[in-house]
Amino acid sequence: MLDMTLPAMQLFMRSGDAYAYREDESLILTPCENDKRGAAVYYQLFSNEGEIKIRFDYVMQGGNGADGICVALVDPSNPDWLRSGQYGGGLGYNRRPGAVVGVGFDAFGNFAEGGSEGGRDGTIVVKAGEAEDYATMAQ
Repeated sequence: MLDMTLPAMQLFMRSGDAYAYREDESLILTPCENDKRGAAVYYQLFSNEGEIKIRFDYVMQGGNGADGICVALVDPSNPDWLRSGQYGGGLGYNRRPGAVVGVGFDAFGNFAEGGSEGGRDGTIVVKAGEAEDYATMAQ
């Protein structure tokens, strides 16, 4: 099992507004402000044989309820695999190059709808990847 806790933090490539908060060794994707976006990629490759287990703690607080967070598996053979997808309702996953599967914790409710208005807030959504046009598989 991959241990994605610190000191593994240095294996995360951060982009946008994401930063490492040294006080409590957490990764902050965005500050509690409008129109912010951040991403972090754990870019240590691992075997695709057997199970993949991912465990993490997260907190979404202090904002206006939008949008959420997505944990994704991405194929590194895609030359643009480190590039994020559609922000906002897409949670950085929709239209992400090399995306295989994504699990979105959707605070606002629009991740299942492809980033457009209309879903249920507070849902967990599983989406297929690029090859399946990011179709919603479960919510």
